[in-house]
Amino acid sequence: HLSLNAQRVLRLASELELQPWAVQVKAIPTATVPVVKMLADPSRLPGFAGGSGDNWMMQQQMSPQGAVSSSPPLSTDQMPHQASVSSSAGFFPQWRGADLMNGLQPIDITFEGPEHGGIGSTTYSQCVVQDACNETGLPPESTPVVQVAMVLKELLAQRRLNEPFSGGLSSYGLLLLLLAVLKDRKIIQEDMKKMEKQREKVSG
Repeated sequence: HLSLNAQRVLRLASELELQPWAVQVKAIPTATVPVVKMLADPSRLPGFAGGSGDNWMMQQQMSPQGAVSSSPPLSTDQMPHQASVSSSAGFFPQWRGADLMNGLQPIDITFEGPEHGGIGSTTYSQCVVQDACNETGLPPESTPVVQVAMVLKELLAQRRLNEPFSGGLSSYGLLLLLLAVLKDRKIIQEDMKKMEKQREKVSG
């Protein structure tokens, strides 16, 4: 028996397959969090004026009925069963650069539910990036934490290890792992500084 969100995923996938801009659509209703994986071509959208696929959809919200509307990444009035749409790094080809160079945009679509923590993880991830920007005074893409995360994310995507449903590591899991390592590194650096100060006092 499929869950309600699994049924929504199957219904949405069947509707997306009819859209001219949906190059490839794959529904995975049996995943822990049912998901629709899609490869979209922004140039096929009505009124498309060119530009990068990355600018086409960074974050959107979708109702269970399938109506899409642009919205900011965070919203305080989330609907109980809205869908979460996010850019996903290379789930179809082994090397995702080929699709991106062709202007295609990989997208994951999931519906919020008891098993889904996507909105909370997105909020936390944005807080992490904002803290990094405040600490370094740099834009998000120039902060060390974002740069390291993107390099590791790309390496995982190239080896098809970036999908949790197939045994890989999710972007959120990667972020938590990276933060844990950076936290330990900071603690070690602080301990080393204390030891160095103690040596200076003893030698002085």
